[in-house]
Amino acid sequence: MPEAEKQPRRVAFVGRFHAQKDPLVLLEALRGLPDVELLMIGGGPMKPQIEARVAELGLHATLLDRVSNEDLPRYLSSCALYALPTRYEGGSPKTLLEAMACGLPVICTDAFGANEAFEDGQHGVKIAVGDVAGLRAALQRLLDDPQTAQAMGQRARHHVLDQFSIERALQRELDVLAFAS
Repeated sequence: MPEAEKQPRRVAFVGRFHAQKDPLVLLEALRGLPDVELLMIGGGPMKPQIEARVAELGLHATLLDRVSNEDLPRYLSSCALYALPTRYEGGSPKTLLEAMACGLPVICTDAFGANEAFEDGQHGVKIAVGDVAGLRAALQRLLDDPQTAQAMGQRARHHVLDQFSIERALQRELDVLAFAS
């Protein structure tokens, strides 16, 4: 979305505020990183805990419970990168793919369900589950090197459009049905 004004040190997180997504690891990783703004979209049972930890750490963060599907690309496009420190994904990591489709480089764990969505070093950075230091280093690296981050984001967008388009998903379904019959 070219009309969205990109904030060079804004980090996005989209997902339920739930232990599965490990949002507290992200907050801890942001501790001490200068001039970083965090945009968290999702809501959920951990919201009071997240709000308290944000205040305790003195982070600049905006927490939104939900945004419409129509507005989500505008929010994502205003960010420099996307972080998802998930412990696992039960299905397709939709928020990860949505961020990539908006041209954001991603930082995500090598967790089940998310690991296959992108290539480390090409579309973003993979870290181990629960690795606060690794997440902090990846955030610092991409925030401090916007040219590399932008190139990763462009490759991420092309990857999603090529591999995860509706047409591609339909073709995979048709292939499965043809194989089953």
